Amino acid sequence: MSDVVWFSEIRSTDIERVGGKGANLGELTARGIPVPPGFIVTAEAYSRFLAESGIDSLMHELLAGATDDQISAHETANAIQSLVNQGSVPTDLTAAVAAAYAELGGGLVAVRSSATAEDLAEASFAGQQSTYLNVCGEGAVLRAIQECWASLFEERLWSTAIRPVSTTLLSASPSSSSRWSSPTALASCSP
Repeated sequence: MSDVVWFSEIRSTDIERVGGKGANLGELTARGIPVPPGFIVTAEAYSRFLAESGIDSLMHELLAGATDDQISAHETANAIQSLVNQGSVPTDLTAAVAAAYAELGGGLVAVRSSATAEDLAEASFAGQQSTYLNVCGEGAVLRAIQECWASLFEERLWSTAIRPVSTTLLSASPSSSSRWSSPTALASCSP
């Protein structure tokens, strides 16, 4: 499967792969509703980034040592965000994002998160992950994507999304954990 997919390749049934926002944009595109062109960095790409950079095992260690108090939550959330923001994105993924950005024509884009678990019966955290507007340039787009991934670990999400499912959250298999662990990032042309 491709790490980067276009809105036109996605349907509403692809939530576990591209998140709710991504799936909805794909569905709107398929129905001919005017949507700025864009692409999605998939949940599988995020999982591969965590595995290949070694972040997934470090995150497990941090989560295992965390307690339910606010200080521990703050410290753990910050530590995980730092790991994700400083992690090395696989070269082929960097190239795929750069190629997709170039195909969009470069220029200003919006980079947004699209979690695979934004509105569940067990937890709702829609709109709490990061969005970056007026992003310009390959490097800035890649940086914003990484920051979207890191935003899954915002402290405000800790009690509703991360802590109760920490063992599932960071499972290496997207198919078994995608409802919780897979933020995607999407980029679309700014209107």
